[in-house]
Amino acid sequence: MVVDENGRIVYVNTRIERILGYRRDTLVGRNLDVLLPKKLRKTHRRLVRKSFRDRQSEPMAPDKDVTALHADGNLVALDVATHPIELSGRRFALAIVHDVTERRRAETAGRRNNTRYQAIVDVLAEGIVVKDSDGRIIECNASAERILGVSRERLLRDSSIVSGMKTIHEDGSPFPVEEHPSAVTLRTGRAQTDVVMGVEKPDGSLCWLSVNSALCVEPGSDEPADVVYSFTDITERVEATRQLERRLSWTATRNAISRAVAGRTDVASIGRVVLENLHAALGYAVGVVAFYEDDERAKISSIYPKSEDDEPTMGLRVGDPIAVRSTLFSPPLLNSVGVFTLDDLAEGSQDLVLSGLFDTLAENRIESVAVMPVSASGTCDMLIGLAFSDRTRLDENETDFLSRVMEDLRVALRNETLYAELEESYRNLKAAHDELVSHERLNAMGRMASGIAHDINNTLAPITLYAGALLESETDMGPRARRFLKTILDAARDIENTVGRLQQFYRKPEQTAVRELVQVAKLFGQVVDLTRPKWEAMPQKKGVSIEIRIEMPDENVTLIGIDSEIREALMNLVFNAVDAMPDGGTVTLRALNRAEHVVLEVEDTGVGMNEEQQARCLEPFYTTKGADGTGLGMASAYGVMQRHGGGLTVKTEEGEGTVVTLWFPSLETGGVEPLLDSGFEELPELYILAIDDNKALRESLRLILEMDGHRVESVESGEAGVERVRNAAAENRAFDLVITDLGMP
Repeated sequence: MVVDENGRIVYVNTRIERILGYRRDTLVGRNLDVLLPKKLRKTHRRLVRKSFRDRQSEPMAPDKDVTALHADGNLVALDVATHPIELSGRRFALAIVHDVTERRRAETAGRRNNTRYQAIVDVLAEGIVVKDSDGRIIECNASAERILGVSRERLLRDSSIVSGMKTIHEDGSPFPVEEHPSAVTLRTGRAQTDVVMGVEKPDGSLCWLSVNSALCVEPGSDEPADVVYSFTDITERVEATRQLERRLSWTATRNAISRAVAGRTDVASIGRVVLENLHAALGYAVGVVAFYEDDERAKISSIYPKSEDDEPTMGLRVGDPIAVRSTLFSPPLLNSVGVFTLDDLAEGSQDLVLSGLFDTLAENRIESVAVMPVSASGTCDMLIGLAFSDRTRLDENETDFLSRVMEDLRVALRNETLYAELEESYRNLKAAHDELVSHERLNAMGRMASGIAHDINNTLAPITLYAGALLESETDMGPRARRFLKTILDAARDIENTVGRLQQFYRKPEQTAVRELVQVAKLFGQVVDLTRPKWEAMPQKKGVSIEIRIEMPDENVTLIGIDSEIREALMNLVFNAVDAMPDGGTVTLRALNRAEHVVLEVEDTGVGMNEEQQARCLEPFYTTKGADGTGLGMASAYGVMQRHGGGLTVKTEEGEGTVVTLWFPSLETGGVEPLLDSGFEELPELYILAIDDNKALRESLRLILEMDGHRVESVESGEAGVERVRNAAAENRAFDLVITDLGMP
């Protein structure tokens, strides 16, 4: 394009037409302003006039970018170089024009991207550092300055600042410079990710970094690559992780201590478990556990770690007393951790710790001592001392951990006390429960027996009545027949008494039958006779021999009681003794006069009882004989002794036989007057009405009364009895006596 000195266009080529979108004939002759934005026109005119006025021979303007108007109204970026020319005496300006619109757009976008990238890099929390192939730092962001504690100017000026920082691995071992992720990446070309390293900053503090590195290579470039590495400050995360790991370890330690202490009553083992676990958690130099025997002193139960040659540890041995009064630990000090340095101890606090050990602690380079008085009862029960050689203070977390261990120990010690009390209460409750259950069983048995007692007694009544009548009326019977008949009568009466006593195991003594003097020698003879089939005839059939002995140093032993009950108790004990001797043996009946008691014993040489059997042998219905036993023999005997104000004890060993001892109050202490035999008064003839629904009983009663000389009428029901009483009254023949069953249809 050629322009004259007035700014008119005199020539354009086809390239200008393509760049600006105008036809040549529409531009030639027009002022250059038509191609310029309005805001540039005035300035451009002044420059053109000045150039022509000065008659410059050099280019009118240096190469520069100009913005022109396209024919469609859009702006076009041009690179314009102008040169003065002279034709026919006139001066013109030759403008060489290049379209640089796309280049300018790319440059603008690049500048914008660079600004945006720099802003992004600077705002990142991660530190970013770029090193060239020689390892020099050529760029870094603001976060790198902040994390490393070094300014950007110093980092760019002296890269050795970073390489000279002390670095360590997570386990505390040195981290060599050649292992730095950026060095590894430059050396191998491989990216490094999440490499954890500790860096000691210029101020001496330690920070933990997670480092990533990668090569920075321009596509198609043969230049040596730079390396960029980023790093994040993970100090808080590392410390939190370590603290969490430590807390988990401490929690495991607390659980181990709680589990180990639970159920232990041996103070030495408790102390050992506590010290071993605390040593693993805190790494103290020497630990001591002492338990208080009284308020004045405690005794060392455990020391850890102990010397290998069993020599005293810092002058201490297990079993040594510690003269520290428990009262020195007032409630605010109980169950709390106290930490004392050697300076504290030197000022007099040693009386609260381990009296007399100050010099020893200093000699062993002990820096501090932690004292923990544990209380489960309101006063100090357990004293723990931990001596540290690597610290003067415990941090807050360590103190909190020890406080929690103390609380666990306090609870464990308290639980031991409560457990012992609970065990005792449980034993008492079980004994009361067992007694109640036994009582209820007896009551249930009594209620059951009451339902059948009537029928049994009705069945036995003819036996006892006829046997008694025969003994009284048949005077010509021989002694042997009378003895047999007397035995039948005694046995029948014992059955009657047994049925009645099924309801009376736990009845009070005053509710039982009247007591009388009992000749023990006679009683033993009756027991031997009544049990003879059991201990003599039946074993002989099996080829087994059983002997019964009677031992009575005093033949005149007497006691006050109910002979039928005592006889039955002794018979049951003899039966049990025989059953306990399947291979034969000896049963001994023994009677002794003691100061305040009359003692009867039944001893056998049988198999004895184990602990469980002995503990349960007095329970109603408990038996070791299977279907052959009722479980009432020992319980019945025990009930008899309870009603007689005496007692029953069992002494036995498995394989060594059994001795059952019955002791009765003596005549002097029994407090019961015997029933004296005052004889019988002979009655005149009576007119008697007998009422009973049991025909056999009714007829036997009538026969016995008639044998005694009485006039007797009998009826089978209460209704018939009432009718007969009315008729007799009407006939003026009233009955002298009415005998009736208490329960009839």
